[in-house]
Amino acid sequence: MNDDSEHYFKIKGLPGAHIDSSGLLTWIPDEKFLDINLFTVIVDDAFDCDSVKFMVYVNDPVQIVSSPPNSILPVGRPWFYSIKTEDRNASALYQIKFNSSQKLSPFQSSIESFIKKDIANVETVAYQRQFINIRPFVTNVQAFDNSIFLSLADTPEKLKISFSELIAGVLSTEVKTVPKFTVQQIKQLKFKLEESPANVNLHSEGQLSWTPDFSEIDSQLVVVSASDGITTRFQKIPVYVNAPPKISSKAKSAILHPGELFTYQCTATDPNKNAELSFRLSPDSPPAELSESGYLSWRVRENQYDYDQLKIIVSDGYVSDEIKLMVYVNDPIKIIPTSPRPAMVQIPWQHQIKYLDRNKTSLYRIRVEDIGELAFINDKIQAFLQRQSVMVQRQEPRGGISEIEVRSAVKHSFSFGPDLFIEKNPKYQGDAKISDIFAGILKLPPESLPKFKEHQDWRAAFKLLSSPPGMTISQSGLIQWTPERTQFDTFQVKVQATDGITFDTSAFNLFVNSPPRIISRPDSLVHLGASWHYPIIVKDHNKSQPLTLKLVDAPDGMILEDFSLSWKPGPEHKGQNLISFLVDDGHQKAGQTFTLLVNLPPVFSSKPLIAAMTGFPYSYQITAEDPNGDSFQYVSLEMPKLADLDPVSGLITWNPRSPDRGVHEFRVRAIDEHGLESIHEWQVEVFTDPTAKKFSLAIFPIMISFTGILLMLTLL
Repeated sequence: MNDDSEHYFKIKGLPGAHIDSSGLLTWIPDEKFLDINLFTVIVDDAFDCDSVKFMVYVNDPVQIVSSPPNSILPVGRPWFYSIKTEDRNASALYQIKFNSSQKLSPFQSSIESFIKKDIANVETVAYQRQFINIRPFVTNVQAFDNSIFLSLADTPEKLKISFSELIAGVLSTEVKTVPKFTVQQIKQLKFKLEESPANVNLHSEGQLSWTPDFSEIDSQLVVVSASDGITTRFQKIPVYVNAPPKISSKAKSAILHPGELFTYQCTATDPNKNAELSFRLSPDSPPAELSESGYLSWRVRENQYDYDQLKIIVSDGYVSDEIKLMVYVNDPIKIIPTSPRPAMVQIPWQHQIKYLDRNKTSLYRIRVEDIGELAFINDKIQAFLQRQSVMVQRQEPRGGISEIEVRSAVKHSFSFGPDLFIEKNPKYQGDAKISDIFAGILKLPPESLPKFKEHQDWRAAFKLLSSPPGMTISQSGLIQWTPERTQFDTFQVKVQATDGITFDTSAFNLFVNSPPRIISRPDSLVHLGASWHYPIIVKDHNKSQPLTLKLVDAPDGMILEDFSLSWKPGPEHKGQNLISFLVDDGHQKAGQTFTLLVNLPPVFSSKPLIAAMTGFPYSYQITAEDPNGDSFQYVSLEMPKLADLDPVSGLITWNPRSPDRGVHEFRVRAIDEHGLESIHEWQVEVFTDPTAKKFSLAIFPIMISFTGILLMLTLL
């Protein structure tokens, strides 16, 4: 070689490259030249030339382009991070290297024509006479020296094809005639865990996984590398393993009344070294004061009743813990004073106690006889409330065992002192009893429950603290009583009402009235012309009650004065007269109604015969009437001897004799059935029978007129 000769260098196939006279080649490739680049350097000394083929692989350094989704990791929770890289080189670029003795020049034309083909069928290795088109799997082919560089659409494993079949298609030969070769993937991405806590895992696909424990809390550093075999990139991942704050103070439930103060000190712990805890109330909590140290104070408003939930949230800036404080604001039951109406002896009486209680929740209270049975009750309540479903087996009344779900029947539950409170879900439609729910909380069969008493808060219960014998009160506050005859005047009644939490009492005086009784009886008869008097006698056991008397019906002229009636009837009052009056003690009335007969004596209407003759019968028919229509009879008071009076018909018969000559007195009494009488008096003169002497009548015979007047004439 002549060192003094001038050499000229020339580059072919590498756009943008420059080579100087000393043969120094400089080139700054851009992204268009990624992967395999083949070019030729030609040297010329003006007499002869030579050329050398070169291959340059332009590598795009791998870049880590992802960031972890979060750098605050909760302790005990799995953390995953898939590392994403960017590499513009073909990922499936393979160098197929044949033995050094194998020359590729015979296959050069086949390689060049393969690129231009759309179809390159190759008989498969697995099945004879079955062909596969491998052209879609190969994106580029380049040959250099004794190697073929294949750019594939994906890895052969994923394409489910062998390299022998690919090479056979590129070289246009059968698989069995493919020369021996080795395969090397030009770029293969690998990940490495450079620095990390002990439990961090890095998978070959670049996914980090880690479940930090309490020994790994606070700040930690994870360093990973991604290498394409040519370049390596590192990523530092600072993470903070956070242990959540934990509220250590026990939940508190309370029963308050409007105006009272509720306080609670919330305490919390955090294993992280520099954790700063903050306390706040949830937005749905009632307005209360919460200090920076977690001290809660809440004054119950006057119009606030039933449940209130105060939720305190403790945060370390990343995660939080919370505690619910259930407060039942009880409106103290208050009996509304009312004046009961008076009671009457032997008459059913009732009085409804009215009360005010603005609580409307379905709150039930369970009080066990042995408070020891409620040991660890708060833990059992919390376990019960945290479950979605709680099944309880119970014995059916008709035999057999059934299973019932009770968790859905409960809205909330808490304990306070010796009592367990259960608030039923107002939307619950099942038939779970309180005993079933109690069994579900204690995890006991209903028949194994401790002895307890159940009370529903919003339904007031009533009790008589003092009352007369026989008086009762129902659970709805209805007082009922039927006083006996001997139970009169004023009784004190004292009632207690309770809502299960508070009590109220009210007392009132109940006046029991014994009705007035008229014990006197009036005369029912008065004779005309006589005065009638009736002193009314009334008996009333209630000595303090004034009595009033009022005439309802009475005849004209009757006078009422000082509980005495007086009257002197006239003829116009004959017969029955209705009299009615009422005695009133201010509560009850007693009345008396009767008729008073005004009796008139019988009245004679007949005229007597006043003359009679010896030897001739004397007859007089007395006629009389009784104005009242009473029956009456005739009684002789004075009549001649042998004269006869029919007491019923009033017929007087008499046969006067000679010794009876002269004037005779007649007195007859007509007496009615009530003893009232009238007297009928007249005189009868008896004459001698003139036919007893011998004489003759010249003129003017003796005539007795029918009117009873005797006409006497002188006989000649």
